[in-house]
Amino acid sequence: MSFKKRGFAAIAIAAAFAGAAVAPASAAQSSAPQLAVHLPDVLVTPDSEGRQANVVIASAESFVAHDVTVQVDSSGLAGVATVTPVFPRQGCSASGALFTCRGTEIISAQLFLLTPNLLVKPLPGVAPGASGTWKVTISAAGLPTIHREATVSVVEGIDLTAPVSKLRMESTPGGTFTHSLEISNSGERAVDGVVAFFYPDFGFTSKLQYSNCTFVDGMMRTCVFDEQLAAGTGYVTSEAVPFRFREDLVAPRNQVLSVQWITVAEFEKLKKQLADLGGVGFLGQPGTGERLALQAKAQAGARGQQTDVNIADNWFDLLVDIKGDNDADLAAIGGSGSSSAGQVITLELGVKNLGPASRDQGSSDDGVGAFTFALPPGSSLTEMPEECAAWLGMPADANRDPVRENLAARYVRCFNPKPVLLAGDQATFPFKLRIDQVIPSAKGTVEVLTICPSCREDKNPANDTADVVLNTPAPALPTTGVQTGLIAGVGVLLALAGVAAFVLGRRRRVDVVE
Repeated sequence: MSFKKRGFAAIAIAAAFAGAAVAPASAAQSSAPQLAVHLPDVLVTPDSEGRQANVVIASAESFVAHDVTVQVDSSGLAGVATVTPVFPRQGCSASGALFTCRGTEIISAQLFLLTPNLLVKPLPGVAPGASGTWKVTISAAGLPTIHREATVSVVEGIDLTAPVSKLRMESTPGGTFTHSLEISNSGERAVDGVVAFFYPDFGFTSKLQYSNCTFVDGMMRTCVFDEQLAAGTGYVTSEAVPFRFREDLVAPRNQVLSVQWITVAEFEKLKKQLADLGGVGFLGQPGTGERLALQAKAQAGARGQQTDVNIADNWFDLLVDIKGDNDADLAAIGGSGSSSAGQVITLELGVKNLGPASRDQGSSDDGVGAFTFALPPGSSLTEMPEECAAWLGMPADANRDPVRENLAARYVRCFNPKPVLLAGDQATFPFKLRIDQVIPSAKGTVEVLTICPSCREDKNPANDTADVVLNTPAPALPTTGVQTGLIAGVGVLLALAGVAAFVLGRRRRVDVVE
């Protein structure tokens, strides 16, 4: 079994992107695109090799930026630290304390190409307490110029260590267990407070809402402990923390809870990142119960900012084998409609989870509502729904069309952008179909897709397909999948009951290799 870990900052930033508010299409069309920009505060220890950092640029909208300039100014770090690019990058150059990257035409999703990794390294002999500022300026044609400033600080180095790095156990959907959180101060200095950061798979929930912890969807995200950790001493929570697995968890499967311990100063950096990128909600809401404490020794005097010199041993991974037989039934949602040649009708097509289990993207063996739509003959797309793309065939291993929005495509594949499809929820997309030729009872198909070779088979394959029928006088359709009838004239839409549940990408930090 191997565990691959990513830094907490990278995961949190990704979560911020996913959680950032996206402007409605009408708003996006009527105003200039908005950029979220973050320049990180950096903590380095004396005479160390420094740390890598980079400017982060994000946008909820897709657009093409022209004449873009990203300039980092490190002149405010004179006597404290140097800033150098880790690797050379095309379009970037350095001149004294200025590092500049330029792009004449670049899509918003690739603005990161103008923000290469920079190494922030303290000058020899600089003592803890020294600090300076660095700045970034971003400009582009037709957009307001953006300025950001951040601090680089030379701080004390400490070493937090999770005494137990991995633990394995068994449970079931709805099962409960308790676990005591442990952390050791393996360094030579006292540590002024620590923060536990939780990365749970979908099935974990917390039974108690501790006041010094934050919670998202019923599960811990962070716990802040203000106790001082003496050098060379181990600590454990004042009580074993009770957890419960969701009743609607797919089984059998595995679930992983990872915990990373960081310093208070590093946590403050993370909160600034999330604030700059519109992802403050990622941290969740404070609990309303009693405080969870660490069993600690007597407090010592106050100290300055601190950063961990070895973050590789800060992690604890709990792997739980979920036993039982609990699965979801994903059913295709089809539809029907009629109109005259040249007219456009709208159908809501997609996937519904009939339960009893929910599906989530936290595990490589679950799909959450992807499907392929084969258009009925005599019809064509007038626009491509978001989260959908033109495809070259119906089979799961068919290739994507080189042109995503190819409106002449006969196949379209859609991916539910939400990380979870709860039992009873559905993921649908609006398809605007033009009737090019009135063909009586022209039939297309919606088919539930398993999006990876190891995806779990659906428990009821009989409803994995549903018909899409155009130009039929009969209101009823064959009872495969979940059918929705629609007999529409121009501009008439009978909406499906329910709304799309739904996200992109997994947020899995641990890969389990059996």
